[in-house]
Amino acid sequence: MVITGPLSSYELAVRASLGFYLFAPAGTDEAALEKAGLEIQKHEDVTASMTVIASRWLVSRAARAEKLIQVEGEERFNKL
Repeated sequence: MVITGPLSSYELAVRASLGFYLFAPAGTDEAALEKAGLEIQKHEDVTASMTVIASRWLVSRAARAEKLIQVEGEERFNKL
């Protein structure tokens, strides 16, 4: 996940709550690719797509809340 601005430790924790994430400043991926001798063919900001997917995920979880709480527990369900 590319970080394009300042984030607090809380904001990082929330974003990484679903599993392993590697946070890197903008330009890190490009520098690694260049160092490996590769050329970037296309660069695309997918922030809008991530927003749509996250919204769908929340709606889906809300529709299945009762069963998810049974599996995850209420505390974990509410954190996600």
